[in-house]
Amino acid sequence: MGPSFLIAHGVPDDALHDRAFALAGKRAPEVAYFGAANGDQERWFRRIADVVGPKHGARMNFARTINVEDASEARAAVERADLIYLAGGDVSLVARRLRELGLDALIRARHEAGAMVLGVSAGAIALARYWIEFPDDETEKPWLLPCVGAMPIAVDCHDEDSDWEELRALLALWGEAHPAERVEAFGIPAGGALELDGSGRATHHGPAPKRLVLDGGKILE
Repeated sequence: MGPSFLIAHGVPDDALHDRAFALAGKRAPEVAYFGAANGDQERWFRRIADVVGPKHGARMNFARTINVEDASEARAAVERADLIYLAGGDVSLVARRLRELGLDALIRARHEAGAMVLGVSAGAIALARYWIEFPDDETEKPWLLPCVGAMPIAVDCHDEDSDWEELRALLALWGEAHPAERVEAFGIPAGGALELDGSGRATHHGPAPKRLVLDGGKILE
């Protein structure tokens, strides 16, 4: 299993990105960049590539998934990647698109084989197993949104002002659906990041994350 690096919110020239690219362990890592969460905006990609390319020698490959029917280029980028980067935006958009194209399974396989995964904000959340979807109609119940599942944990980002209300709602719903499962959950505050090594051991950078545990259907602080 490769390492994981989850950033609550960041810019490509910050110390958190520096640590992430150092963790990749290569002087010129091959990067598969997914911008699905922001609609594959070219300016988002260029903002990141124009920094981490020169600074870290990263060879950036834009794995496009929006308005494409053939995912062969994105698959090729993942298959040769040392680092798989999921940018921020809309969790639902990136999770659904990667699943529709079968790229979620490929990312999991590459991560299990040793490739690093890096997610920022919505990208960090989407690397976990589930997120929670709230319907527009408040009379309807929320549901679990299957995500990439590269990590067995639950994640939320920069929601400390609500005391992680959505993360708690996710765990409550997860416990209803899978009452026998034990799940570690991390709320990563603004300015922070969570690093997991290949064994799943977690360390943090910046402000400490909120840690919750779902066990036997109960949420433990």
